[in-house]
Amino acid sequence: MNRQTLIKITSLFLAGILLWETPASAYAEELVNEPVQQIIVQEEPLEEDTESVEETEIPSNDEEVISEEPAPKDPEEPEEREPLEKVTLYTAASGYNRIILTWEKNERATGYKIYRKQGDQEYSLLKNIESGDTLRYVDTGLMFDTLYEYKICAVEELDGEELAGEESDSVAQRTTLESAKMSSVDSLDYQTLQVSWNQVTGADGYEIYRSESDDQWNQLGQVNADADCIYVDKGLRLGREYTYMVRAYRLNNGNRVYSDDSGTMSGHTELQKVLNLKATAARYDIVKLTWDKAGAQKYQVWYQTEGSEEWKYVATTIATTYQVTNVICGEKYTFKVRGIVEQDGNLNYGEDSDPVTQMTTIATPSPKIQEQRYNRIKIGWPAVPGAEKYEVYYSPHSENGEFTYVGTTSDLTFTHQNRKLGHAYYYKVKAIRQKYTTDFSKVVYGKTRLDALTGLSASRSNSGRTVTLSWNQVEGVEKYEIYRSQGDGYSKIATVASTTYKDEKLNRTTTYTYKVVGVLGSFTTEATVRSNGENITTYGIDVSAYQGEIDWGDVADSGINFAMLRIITGSSSNSTTLDTQFENNYRRARRNGVKVGVYRYSYATTASGARREARKIIEALGGRTLDYPIAMDMEATSVLNATSKSDRTRIVRAFKDEIESAGYRFVLYANLNWLNNYLDMNALSDCEVWIARYRDFNRGHGYTGGGKVTMWQYTSTGQVNGISGNVDRDVSYKSY
Repeated sequence: MNRQTLIKITSLFLAGILLWETPASAYAEELVNEPVQQIIVQEEPLEEDTESVEETEIPSNDEEVISEEPAPKDPEEPEEREPLEKVTLYTAASGYNRIILTWEKNERATGYKIYRKQGDQEYSLLKNIESGDTLRYVDTGLMFDTLYEYKICAVEELDGEELAGEESDSVAQRTTLESAKMSSVDSLDYQTLQVSWNQVTGADGYEIYRSESDDQWNQLGQVNADADCIYVDKGLRLGREYTYMVRAYRLNNGNRVYSDDSGTMSGHTELQKVLNLKATAARYDIVKLTWDKAGAQKYQVWYQTEGSEEWKYVATTIATTYQVTNVICGEKYTFKVRGIVEQDGNLNYGEDSDPVTQMTTIATPSPKIQEQRYNRIKIGWPAVPGAEKYEVYYSPHSENGEFTYVGTTSDLTFTHQNRKLGHAYYYKVKAIRQKYTTDFSKVVYGKTRLDALTGLSASRSNSGRTVTLSWNQVEGVEKYEIYRSQGDGYSKIATVASTTYKDEKLNRTTTYTYKVVGVLGSFTTEATVRSNGENITTYGIDVSAYQGEIDWGDVADSGINFAMLRIITGSSSNSTTLDTQFENNYRRARRNGVKVGVYRYSYATTASGARREARKIIEALGGRTLDYPIAMDMEATSVLNATSKSDRTRIVRAFKDEIESAGYRFVLYANLNWLNNYLDMNALSDCEVWIARYRDFNRGHGYTGGGKVTMWQYTSTGQVNGISGNVDRDVSYKSY
């Protein structure tokens, strides 16, 4: 054998030894795909040949050429890489279609390769993990109740070369349902427990088991997966402990595959505490109790009074409500309720409810001024249910002044005697029952005044030379002064103490106006009548927000008997806007004895619009009482321009019908021009008329057309105490 052949055989032999010692599992792929590394062999000198063996390069896969020239020696020989240690793999089922893989960290690894197989299949790469710090992987989308096997190997990448470590031992894991976890076992009542658990992903249902001893388990029932994870166990024994567990299952080819059993959890039946006890004062002598159902057979009611530590039994009931009667008004009561169950001849009691406290009361009175006479004021109030008596207090100064006790009564009225004429008094009232006294009522205001002089009449003798006057006695009046006018101002003609007077030696063709004035000190009351019997004694005003706030006490003292109040403003028949002073004017005028009616400046141009306006007034009144009529004010230029005389007749008629159908009286307001020219008063002859005509009072209104004049607005520049500026003055010829 020549020298070159010996070198070739030696090189191939050494390469074979290296290939034999390298684990196939770690390097098979590398040997297949990478060129064989150079192996440098140094031969010992042969005895028969003094020439040294030259270093030879092992041929590559593509070329088998042995260089006969010495290869250049590298400055440094490459270090051989140590194999990567085998990784320890762990698995755990995490649901019906998931398996969690974890492994121990290999410090050299820059990644990991995970392999998986199922059944007789070969292993295949499942996941290439590209970080050496990742130590967990979740395999999802798996088949339920199926066994999977896994392997893993560490991978180190260095200088572009990847070195795979030895594969781990195979680890097998089956996909299974997670077991349910018990949440609670709660007592709903003395014979019912409610079992609850967490929802298990992938479960088709749950089987519930109960044990009353350590060894015996009985299936109670099952719950479908689409229902709440709750089972209610009924018909149990009070006070006994029961233990429960749950198994989840999933259907696989029609068969139930079960999870592991849940942990066990125990509970015992108990009589629940009564919750949400409430006490309401249903009446001055009744407290109504209500509470939530606590699953008891019956309930006991107990009470305790303020300052006492003793609980007193009230009653036993099967309901969840009870009325405690004959309680003392103003006494504070504390109540509690507990449930009762009878079992085996014994009474079992639940925990007492939280106590609640209640006290019965009565309502605060709502007094009103009923009479204002020259020396007394009478107040009254609706009966307060349960009130035994009422205390009355007054102040002679103001509603915010100091109030003094004036008397106690069991009646619904109180008359405060010996008051000073022309003085204002303020009153408030308390109601009392047993131990309870109400707060003060609102303050009501009254002012002593002379009564109106009423019943004044005049009759003329047949000769026309004598007029006899008569009137009703006014309480408290000392004397009566008689005045007469022939149209040029009044002259005093007599002073009398009686309620009649004869004026003689008169001109038989002259119409006289008489004024009778009742006098008490500096206070007066008066009435006026014409010698032909026409009575003009009722004086009034009509007002709106333009007059601002009015002192109705002063208005009443000025001899004003009635007031027509604007109720609604706005230039549409649909308007519902109240005059801003209507509420005050209505309340205060009536409180001071001034009678009231209302008016609406009409913008209706059709009968339907007029009916709407009337209904809006009725709605705004809200059932209030009126002493005088509801007036339709017909004077708007827009109405005149948009309608004919026959239209306007239909408009008035529609408004009147709507008002009267609601139970109110109607009056038509218009000036003389409208009455004579723009309204068909023959067609409206049944209407009462409020005429506006400004001229000397003693001349009268002078209207002779259709309809009956019952009111006359005779000036727009009147002056009345309690009102700033001018105000319309009116007289009424009818006693409404």
